[in-house]
Amino acid sequence: MMVELSDAEIEDAREPLSETVDFIESVEAVCIKNVASLSTIGGNILLSIPGIGRWTLVTQGARPGLFPEATDDEIDVAIHCEEWVLHELLDPALDVDLEEYAEAGVFAADGDFTVFQRLLALAQGGGSMVGVRARKPP
Repeated sequence: MMVELSDAEIEDAREPLSETVDFIESVEAVCIKNVASLSTIGGNILLSIPGIGRWTLVTQGARPGLFPEATDDEIDVAIHCEEWVLHELLDPALDVDLEEYAEAGVFAADGDFTVFQRLLALAQGGGSMVGVRARKPP
């Protein structure tokens, strides 16, 4: 499935911050160097950052890897957040209140959020899980 951007989305597109690039590159490196570790995440993830991009991380099935678009793979959790929210999630020292962010409209999750938490733990080098008080959006 190919994702087509509207003229407004193309106009709003901007370069990602270095922390976002580092995160995506670290996930890509795991996909290349240690694809077996992807199965520890236990589900497929769709990540959408407005103005930056969409990625599908396929951890289960015949073609594991990171794809730079929304694919037609079964998704276990979909995350839509502002870029700065992702950066906060990547910092294990922060106590992120996702309920507050969801109410403010800068974060939304649908599905099993623990799948995304396992990805964050892997991205943080297997460190502590993100402390969250998340709720699914209505």
